[in-house]
Amino acid sequence: MIRRDAPRDGNGRPVRHDGSGQEVLGQVRVEEVQVDDAVLELVVLPADDADGTRDGAGDEAAALAWVAARRADTPPVQVPLYGTTVIWSPCRAAILAPHAALVAVREALLDFARCDAALRRLEGEAGLLLGRLDEDAPCAVEFDERHIERQASLEERFRRSVRLRADLADLAPAVLRPPVHPPTLAAQLGERLRERTRLADRLEFVQAKADVLDRVYDLCAQRVGDFAIARRHLRLEWVIIVLLAAELVVLLVEVLAGLGTTPTP
Repeated sequence: MIRRDAPRDGNGRPVRHDGSGQEVLGQVRVEEVQVDDAVLELVVLPADDADGTRDGAGDEAAALAWVAARRADTPPVQVPLYGTTVIWSPCRAAILAPHAALVAVREALLDFARCDAALRRLEGEAGLLLGRLDEDAPCAVEFDERHIERQASLEERFRRSVRLRADLADLAPAVLRPPVHPPTLAAQLGERLRERTRLADRLEFVQAKADVLDRVYDLCAQRVGDFAIARRHLRLEWVIIVLLAAELVVLLVEVLAGLGTTPTP
């Protein structure tokens, strides 16, 4: 029994919860899938059925409304292709496909979702590091006693910039993969999702930001290293000076002692 006040989709269909708290669109259970460090809510609907009673247009409208309801600020991406429709947003996605293609289309969508989630995470990380760049940039020119208290934070952001570059290198092959030959429905849907969300362009933008971060924090690391070496050299010089002074004092004491014991003619 569905309560009268239950939330509804764009077609007035109730969106229910099952016993585990999972949302159910009509009679379809919502699947929660971990993609990178985010969770994607996924609905998979067969676009065909044996008795021909399924309302394909109604299912598509309901799925679109359900996906769009999670993030009103981000319009969902809708990709129709050969009787299959994929509706995607960063938090929710829906698949309407023939039974025979459901598994392959689901894997293609999740593969794309992992790439997008990873890229969004790297975009956020690059933005955070760039936000501290004005504060850290002077240390790329000069690092001295005034900046010692910032050494730990500079080292931490240097490690994050290196990690960012490594993660981008790992992600690039998945984003820039060549088209599959011969083409398949799942592969074409993945390619169209990557095109519609401009994954390749976004990857290039983040790589450009990572280049800037690399240059600045590499210079910061060099300045910190030079300062540490200079301090060690200064300590060594003072140790040498102290040893020489001690040797000179010993020598003077010996000379004075020798003068004191010299017999008078």
